[in-house]
Amino acid sequence: MRKLIAVTLLLTVVVSAAAFAGGGKQEQVAKKFKSELKQIDSRLKLTEEQKTQIKTLLGERADKMDALYKEIEPREEAIRTEYRTKVRDVLTPAQQAEWDKMKGEYKEKWTGKKDSN
Repeated sequence: MRKLIAVTLLLTVVVSAAAFAGGGKQEQVAKKFKSELKQIDSRLKLTEEQKTQIKTLLGERADKMDALYKEIEPREEAIRTEYRTKVRDVLTPAQQAEWDKMKGEYKEKWTGKKDSN
């Protein structure tokens, strides 16, 4: 039973971290986009016309990925919320308080923002 609780807690922390990190997905996509274009250009020595075409294609891909994230994020958040609740139900009140503190510290580490819990 303790192993199950430990695994559940670990998975919840990992999923939470992914969610907190996901708060800036658009920024991450923009940075990746610029970096990828720069790398492609530096290695392939693109012409201006090719740069324009590649930039357009990367932009189209970014738009499709953004639409996918918008579709998935509500479902992801629902799962995360469901399992946070289930984990809390297993914990004692003292453990719940420590769990909330852990989540806040983890969120602050990944986002630079304090948890509002």
